[in-house]
Amino acid sequence: MSWRRTVAAKSYRVLLNASNNNNNNNNNNNNNKEIEVQLDKKHWYEHVPKSVETIQGGKVTILWNQQVQTDRTIPNNKPDIIIRDNEKGTCMLTDVAISEDRNVIKKEAEKILKYKDLAGEIPRMWNVKTKVVPVIIGATGAIS
Repeated sequence: MSWRRTVAAKSYRVLLNASNNNNNNNNNNNNNKEIEVQLDKKHWYEHVPKSVETIQGGKVTILWNQQVQTDRTIPNNKPDIIIRDNEKGTCMLTDVAISEDRNVIKKEAEKILKYKDLAGEIPRMWNVKTKVVPVIIGATGAIS
C-alpha cells in the first residue's frame, strides 16, 4: 500500500470531521461517528476505502480516486477525494499531499490552481457549488 493512500485514508477521517463540524445537525454528527468507527475497525494504515461510498441514505456521495468525466478536456480531473452533498448542493474536491514544512503554503496554492478548471466545470455539469480543499501535511506534522 502506498504512503499516499495511507495518508489519504487518515485524512479522509479528518475531512469528514471538518465538513461535519460546520453543521451542528445531529444527523451529520451521528454519521460522522459511524464512519470513524468503520475506519477504526482495522488499523488505519490497512484501511482501503471503497472507490464510491454513499452515506446518509444517498444524500452524500464520496468518490475516492475517481476520474471525473467532463464535456471538455481537463488535464487534472482526478482529485484524491470528492465529497458531493446532494441535499445541500455542494461538492468538495480534495487533494492530499505531503510536503516540507516550509513549502506547505506554496503546495496549498498549487493544489488550488491545479483543480481550478475542474472546479469551474463541475458546477455546470452537476449543478452544485464546488470548493477545492487541499490537505497538505508537513514533514513534521504541520497541516494546512
